[in-house]
Amino acid sequence: MVEKMGVKSRPKKAINAIVLILFALVSFGAPFGALLGEARAAGRQILFDAEMETVLRAYANPLLRAAGLKEDSVTIIVVANDQINALASPGLIQLHSGLVLRTQTPMELQGVLAHEIAHIAGGHTTRLVETVERSALISLASILLGIGAIVAGVPELGAVFLGGGSASLVYQQLGASRLFEASADQAALNYMASAGLSGQGLLDFFAREFQPRELFLRESFGASPSPYLLTHPLTSARLEALEKRVALEKRPRRRSAPDLMDAHKMMKAKLFAFLKTPSETLTVYPLGSRDKAARYAHALTFSKQHKLKEALRVINGLIAEDRDNPYFHEMKAYILTQAGKVQDAIAPYKKAAELASNNPILNLEIGRTLLDSEDQSLVRHAIPYLKRAVQDRKLTGAGYRAIARAHDILGDRGMAELATAESYVSARIYPLAFQHARRALAILDGSEKVSRLRAQDIIVLARAELERQPPQPVR
Repeated sequence: MVEKMGVKSRPKKAINAIVLILFALVSFGAPFGALLGEARAAGRQILFDAEMETVLRAYANPLLRAAGLKEDSVTIIVVANDQINALASPGLIQLHSGLVLRTQTPMELQGVLAHEIAHIAGGHTTRLVETVERSALISLASILLGIGAIVAGVPELGAVFLGGGSASLVYQQLGASRLFEASADQAALNYMASAGLSGQGLLDFFAREFQPRELFLRESFGASPSPYLLTHPLTSARLEALEKRVALEKRPRRRSAPDLMDAHKMMKAKLFAFLKTPSETLTVYPLGSRDKAARYAHALTFSKQHKLKEALRVINGLIAEDRDNPYFHEMKAYILTQAGKVQDAIAPYKKAAELASNNPILNLEIGRTLLDSEDQSLVRHAIPYLKRAVQDRKLTGAGYRAIARAHDILGDRGMAELATAESYVSARIYPLAFQHARRALAILDGSEKVSRLRAQDIIVLARAELERQPPQPVR
């Protein structure tokens, strides 16, 4: 489901947006449908996939513990973007799909995650906001002095003040960013070591993906870029610092565990096949290959080519080899759904959820699949799955919209309005949350006490937020 979220126009929000854009541009170096639940937020296509979520959590959790952070305190999302990039903000790590696909081992991706976790643990976004605010005051003072000099008839001096203020702002931001990046590299190695992992993965990824770019620029222009004009230290300097630390590791360099390596390959194959064209996928994963990851990609590719028989043949073969893999059953359900066989997809989805311990994303997929049947007896069964899905904060909005649709199909307008109000609360669109909660309260009868109390709570919450904030345009 596609959703758009409005952007608030408060000064503090504007400063935060500037900082996040800075991190987004340079932070690291530079659902898939039912299979991957899609959402749009702030112009980004976020990819939700139960398998990818499970793998990334397995990578990140030991690193979060090493950083002294709670495992559920940080959300990890993957955005459909070919750039090799990642960024962090309080409570959130965003990985670009291009970066995930370029990693060759779990420890390389764990190194990236450790770096971004270090930004969160170090409070770098908040501290950069403070730097921007301080620099903005200096810039404002320079602007005022510049205007005063121009008005006084000394335009040359005014130009100096105006230029100096802008330069000061830029240099302070760049200097703070370089400091945070260097410290994040070192902290990442500490977290990797605490988790029993080698920092070699981060070193390998930097050397392969970023060093060639710096060498190319040096050869093309005859000199390295000025380090004072970069948001990050030079790659060569970062590599030198990383190499020194990795060389001091007491344990020998360890490879990723075989089960993690297998999971990494499967995750990448699915992601690649979903994002790329069939011809691109079959170039990287040629037909005839008996490799499990290649066949996984083939199943999805055949589905995209509307070759249902071939897609089912491949995925059924994988299921026969490993009946306890929930994501093979999920893939089969997705293939059937894409072919319009919604009823047939329900059983494999339920099997996937059972094997995956009721993964929230799988619950959302099952709920949506049951809704698509528009059979009231099946729609009733969708609601418990969707209620489990909304317990995951990433899925709250989409889950409540699906619940609203379910109640609408069942003719329960009061509960549909309440679920719609919940979806707007999750998106912080309080005018519409207030409106739908009032409608729900007017429709729900006295026997539905819990639902009426929740509607009243939303009304109180929305009213308080609307009084606290300036009027916001509804988008």
